[in-house]
Amino acid sequence: MRYIFILSLFFLAATTQAQQLKVPTLSPYTEIKQEVGLTEISLSYARPSAKGRKVFGQLVPFGEMWRTGANASTKLTVSEAVKIAGKECLSIRVTYEEAVGEDIWHFYFDKNSYALIGYRFYHEEEKNDGEYITLEGETIVQGIKIPQNRHWYYNKDDKFLGADFLIKGVGLRK
Repeated sequence: MRYIFILSLFFLAATTQAQQLKVPTLSPYTEIKQEVGLTEISLSYARPSAKGRKVFGQLVPFGEMWRTGANASTKLTVSEAVKIAGKECLSIRVTYEEAVGEDIWHFYFDKNSYALIGYRFYHEEEKNDGEYITLEGETIVQGIKIPQNRHWYYNKDDKFLGADFLIKGVGLRK
């Protein structure tokens, strides 16, 4: 009886240890934090493992939705909000390799829904040149959500340049 009790304790301890054993995930989790000025930006995501497979065009056919990030969706956190057209929002600054273009882009997202509400580009950021575009409304065209209204402004003086509106109409005839 005594041996059965000791043996039971041994198995109980072994199963408790096994539950605490941490195993690697198939898609490695990564978190990056960077302080820019007084703002802290963090990006966390699980990097999908291709495992030798060709992702675009085979694993995910062209034209189909693909979620970047594995195990969980990608999360971007910005500690300080900025404003575009008077609205507080989150902002991402994007630069590209020279072969793509030298403009600097900022994308603005609603703080609650994370919907894209505007974007801005500069040819030379120090000169405050370029334009910004605010987005309003949303419509779905062939399964793709696109903004219904866009308003264009100069960066330097907020001068209104124009607007375009998506309206429902009759298709073109040949």
